[in-house]
Amino acid sequence: MWINSLFKILLSLFTEFRPHLAHLLLMPISPLLMWGPVTHLYLNKRALDKINPDEIEDENTREILLDENLRKIFINGGNSVDLIKANDLRNRERCFEYAHNTIPNYFTGDPVMGRYLLEEIEKSGNDPMKRAWAFGWLAHQVSDGFAHKIPHSGCEGWVNSRRVLAGCYRPETGDESVSIAAARIQLYVADHWLAEMLTDSLCYSRERDFIDSFKIDLSIPTKDEVFTASKRILLGFEKQLGPGFVYFEPLSEDKLREIVTYNHLIILCSLDVYRAILKAYPGLDFEKYIARSPRMSRLDELLDNSINAIVKMLKNPKDPWNPDDWLPDGGNNFKFSVYEYERIWRPGRFTFGRKFGLLGWIYYNKSTDRLIDWVRDLAATYDFWPLMKFGISVLYGRGKSQWPIAGTFIRKLINEKPSSVQNTMASVAKHCRLEKYEEIIPD
Repeated sequence: MWINSLFKILLSLFTEFRPHLAHLLLMPISPLLMWGPVTHLYLNKRALDKINPDEIEDENTREILLDENLRKIFINGGNSVDLIKANDLRNRERCFEYAHNTIPNYFTGDPVMGRYLLEEIEKSGNDPMKRAWAFGWLAHQVSDGFAHKIPHSGCEGWVNSRRVLAGCYRPETGDESVSIAAARIQLYVADHWLAEMLTDSLCYSRERDFIDSFKIDLSIPTKDEVFTASKRILLGFEKQLGPGFVYFEPLSEDKLREIVTYNHLIILCSLDVYRAILKAYPGLDFEKYIARSPRMSRLDELLDNSINAIVKMLKNPKDPWNPDDWLPDGGNNFKFSVYEYERIWRPGRFTFGRKFGLLGWIYYNKSTDRLIDWVRDLAATYDFWPLMKFGISVLYGRGKSQWPIAGTFIRKLINEKPSSVQNTMASVAKHCRLEKYEEIIPD
């Protein structure tokens, strides 16, 4: 009898501390297995390939097209903005998301940070390397307009409209509890990750030779221009920033540099996941998997629009973004808002800032930083997918939150090789015991 009681206690403790155990055993390679680093490299590279330098009147942008080193800096600069998200993952500091177009409002996506950054670089001497990097930053913001801002199927952006889990969303009601709304938010997050992961895998399959031979460099060439540009935003957009997720603190180059190694590790691990997926779907099989999936409809349109917008940005650097050129008929109206999560995760309900206690001590010390450096170097040489597969299988085997859903989707995609996204999700829903509802956005 006492053995059964002890077993129940141990099982309860494991269930309670499983998320923390996952971070400790697999940190830093398991926090995010679905990311978007390849897509921005892909978009920036293809935009450059599409432009004839003779078509460019602006000397600064033509220099990027003609100089091989500046081209590489511009392409790598496409991943600079996501250092902000990596800082959130690593340090639990939900700061600086206004750099992802959240002002002056969520939906038109004016790339204020990128515009200011170029202006500050021009003031400080217009160094070509800084300028190429800033244009890469601006290209990220411009292309993010289509993924996260421009209306699709009544949602903010193509990614939020995909609803891979569409049949598993609870019906929305005005008087629902916070716990029910939070459960739907976890499906939003899993959907968002999975749509980005599938897009990233497709872009990787199309530019694999280039990506595999390309040296990923996340170094920050600016001195104080990022800090000055973000400070301008805080001073000029204080009312629009609102409460939400934003800490009123300027973004600094030091903050970005502190997270470079961690973000590089995430990218290397993401590439290992994509290689495992494409090994399961060789040749054009992954293209066919996407093509058979209504949930991925209009993906090529999304990518083509993003490339064309970056081309237009490079040709017109003084006027880099006009949402009216891309808004569909019906204007800028939304029926389904992912951003309603702010009423759940607002200050007072979400714990901002770093972890404390034992976990905080483990997360934030020089030994952990050295561990990240060491693991990053290993990831550059070895395939980490077997370790990641073990981690998400053991620690995120079942459950209805974003982690087990996304982890199960990746495992089934690779192990079972379903023919489409909807078939993959049907298997995931059964495994994770998700409830079936009427689809919010049908195929």
